[in-house]
Amino acid sequence: MEDSSEVLVCAAEYIKDRLYFVTLRTSGRPRSTANTHYFSIDDELVYENFYADFGPLNLAMLFRYCQKLNKKLKVS
Repeated sequence: MEDSSEVLVCAAEYIKDRLYFVTLRTSGRPRSTANTHYFSIDDELVYENFYADFGPLNLAMLFRYCQKLNKKLKVS
C-alpha cells in the first residue's frame, strides 16, 4: 500500500465534517468505509471539447454533478 502522504495531493473542506474535495495521486480509487463515502465523476461526466480546448465541463454536466451531489448529501 502507498504511503498516504504520497497519495493525497490536496484536500478542501466544503461542509464541515461532511463534504470534502480531494485530489489524489494514484491510479486506484479509494474504497468507501462505514464512516466515509467516496465517489468520482471521471468516467461519468465527460468533457466535450470545442476546437481542441481543455476548459471546464459545460453547464449541463455541472447541473448533473449538482444533482448527483445533492442526492448523496440527502442520503447521509
